[in-house]
Amino acid sequence: QAKYHPENIGHFGLSLSHYAHFTSPIRRYSDLIVHRSLIKSLKLAGKGGIGSHSFQLEQIAENIGITERRSQLAEWEAKDRIITRFYTEYVGKEFEAKVASVQAFGMYVSIENGIAEGLLPARTMKNDYYIHDQKAATLTGRKTKKVFKVGTTLTVKLLEADIISGRLTFGLAGVEDTSPKRSKDGDKSPRRSDKKPFNKRSGHKQTRTFNKKETKKPRRH
Repeated sequence: QAKYHPENIGHFGLSLSHYAHFTSPIRRYSDLIVHRSLIKSLKLAGKGGIGSHSFQLEQIAENIGITERRSQLAEWEAKDRIITRFYTEYVGKEFEAKVASVQAFGMYVSIENGIAEGLLPARTMKNDYYIHDQKAATLTGRKTKKVFKVGTTLTVKLLEADIISGRLTFGLAGVEDTSPKRSKDGDKSPRRSDKKPFNKRSGHKQTRTFNKKETKKPRRH
């Protein structure tokens, strides 16, 4: 990230004691400020000159940095939303991916040769319990000893594409949530598609029966 300041401190990467950068033709406001400084310093014709050591220049440099970071963030967010919108049609599809970074809460993976990137949460990796090594930046399976690190290739499944947040969520391919949804008596929870009431305590459907002595009361009109 570029930082603008009236004091010339050089360029570390280029090993220069004095450095200034601008484009011609002028494309950014920072380029315009450099041109205005040259007009003032070289005493060129025109009224657009500005002193290189003025307090006004320091304020302008600070504002340029703020607005530039703001516009860059807006560009990134817009790009993420456009990419996410494209992949909404591919939810449930599997992709070849590469690990971009490893965190305690999961991994960021990239697909389509880096076109899109998303989070693979650790909670979706249900085939094993993965231990995070912060120094080595790895996730290691306790049972399988499978190690995930930056650059590891794997097959992932797109689970969610949230356009509002611009986020893609992935899971390991072939790993499903197999936790059974059972009632208290150990049987699978019955479906509620029919109209019979369901008893939450017993886990069975209730059926109303009548014995020989019990009869239905006639309705009053």
